[in-house]
Amino acid sequence: SSIGQREDRSLATAEAAEEINAGLKIMDFEYYNPDTQKTEKLTTAVWYPTYEIPTTYIYHQTQDFISQVAYESSLAEGGPYSMVFFVHGGYASGYDCAYYAEYLASYGYIVVAPDFIDVDIGVNGEDIVTGNPAAFSRIGQQQPTTFIELEKVKNALVNILNISPEQFLRYLDVHRLKQTSFVIDKILEVSRESTHPFIKEDAIGLMGHSMGGSTTLGKIGPHDGQYDNRIKAAGLLAPNPEPFISSFDPLVTSLDQIQTPIIFMMGENDQMSFAGLGNTPRRIAYDQ
Repeated sequence: SSIGQREDRSLATAEAAEEINAGLKIMDFEYYNPDTQKTEKLTTAVWYPTYEIPTTYIYHQTQDFISQVAYESSLAEGGPYSMVFFVHGGYASGYDCAYYAEYLASYGYIVVAPDFIDVDIGVNGEDIVTGNPAAFSRIGQQQPTTFIELEKVKNALVNILNISPEQFLRYLDVHRLKQTSFVIDKILEVSRESTHPFIKEDAIGLMGHSMGGSTTLGKIGPHDGQYDNRIKAAGLLAPNPEPFISSFDPLVTSLDQIQTPIIFMMGENDQMSFAGLGNTPRRIAYDQ
């Protein structure tokens, strides 16, 4: 497709005459979760600009996505580069942003997308901390949880979290918010230890889809103790703002504390069933 293409995709240096392509590396980071008292392996996909020629690559997901990427290739000279950190939706995978991440990498961005460890919280939400891991897909794994089982798990999560913003926020605290800053820490460590640091540390953006949008909101201002001032811009794709809305009045939120520039992409009339208040539009995050 020619949509969105530019005439020149070379880096803005005199030496960079080749066209930039998308490279991909898979990295594992060991995170000790103080809430579960367990160590989590956060498998992370990293896309980046490279001059090497891409070849066929299969992203194994619920439905395989076949693309072209330069796997384990060398990083293009010309950095440091701006970084976009992607947070996937509930029970999804870092690979969910592959098509978009490849596009950004081919224009000189580094994209970082970990697999978060979502869990089965139980029918009544009794296992928000200790539930068993569940996912539609994982980086390098096809369908680790059967579809029928996962539909039950997902529906239970939606039902509990729609009733209780407090439980939703607790889930994000245990399984997503701290892990986000941890992976940023680890990527910056790798960059700083390189001969030529490759991350532009004052140009880090965070974006997320659905529950990933909730996570993104939690890192840019409205949640005490989780604000990460390294994040300079945010992208919200159909975010769920429920953790930051009063269960008694949908106009009472903590979203007005956010100062970070945001781009929103959502259905204007996308509704969420929320805490006995009936249907509330997701766009309340934009309105606030």
